[in-house]
Amino acid sequence: MPAEPTVIDLEIIPKLGPHSFNREDEGDDAHFYREGRASPPLDELALKTTRELLGQLIVESNPSILDLAAGALTHLPPDLEPREVIGLGLDEPAMAANKALTETVVHDLNSNPVLPFKDRSFDIVLSTFSMAYLTRPFEVFEHVGRVLKPGGLFVVLFTNRHVRRKAVQFWIDAPEHKRSTLVRETFEIMGVFDNINTFHAIGRPRPEEDRFVDCGLPSDPIYAVWGELHGGDNSLLSPSRPVPASIVGVPLDREAIAQKEKMVSETLCCPYCDQALTPWPVPQTPFTEWACEEMFVCLNNRCPYLCRGWSVMDRQGNSGYSYRLMYNPDLKRCMPVPVPNARALREDKVLPRG
Repeated sequence: MPAEPTVIDLEIIPKLGPHSFNREDEGDDAHFYREGRASPPLDELALKTTRELLGQLIVESNPSILDLAAGALTHLPPDLEPREVIGLGLDEPAMAANKALTETVVHDLNSNPVLPFKDRSFDIVLSTFSMAYLTRPFEVFEHVGRVLKPGGLFVVLFTNRHVRRKAVQFWIDAPEHKRSTLVRETFEIMGVFDNINTFHAIGRPRPEEDRFVDCGLPSDPIYAVWGELHGGDNSLLSPSRPVPASIVGVPLDREAIAQKEKMVSETLCCPYCDQALTPWPVPQTPFTEWACEEMFVCLNNRCPYLCRGWSVMDRQGNSGYSYRLMYNPDLKRCMPVPVPNARALREDKVLPRG
């Protein structure tokens, strides 16, 4: 029988209203996911980052773990030795393929957010890439707090991709860089979690072997928010639980880049990735005129400048945009040129070198 909804003041989080958790497709979730319509899998770098992060955060010895919205793929590190890993989800065949799970429970959190477990049953609860789909997140968080042991860890992981027709409107409307704040506020609103922290790994080149590498897309970003249930004494944990540092792009040597920028007039190479810049004929229109007929642009889709740009532009309110490095030979300086996708400029007329 569906649980009675928990009453939450929707004005606690700005712009949260009675329709915030509506979805484009309100049809049966179990049927939808049985048809194989889950989000595409993460790229290998993002998956590796997820497993490494959980490996750092889970310091308990032989923990009892609950994996919410479990599927065929485990996100736990292979060297972890849990006492049990219970998977809760909608797709029994998918969970059966997940060898990390010691038990599976078919359960729809949107129909009934009451977790079917005794109080204080788990050391760790994971919500991996399912936050976008929760229509009753406050109630789910409430019951996570019930089934966790004092001091137990709750980790929420998400990326920037989701099945749009099944995602709640509030998640779709929120800019990518704001979603960590929303999840953190949900932890705080519940009033039962301590040591709430966040992590992100963004703006990194996609792995060379990935099938989408030629599209210019960066590696899938990973965001995480976690907290510990009130009442535990985690000073006794050995080792203590760390707070991993976020990762933005690949490490850059700012001094070396500055020196390379001074030499671009001679090298005509990108100071960020060292690839030769490509001549780009400047379009002249009645509305914009440039003093020079030709610029030089970095068209490397793996350039750190482009990869970092997606997240920088998103934080500035320009979601879906990045920028390429462009060199102006008249002004003798480098500048950003905004692009709406990785194909931009590459598909324009480009003059051959030499």
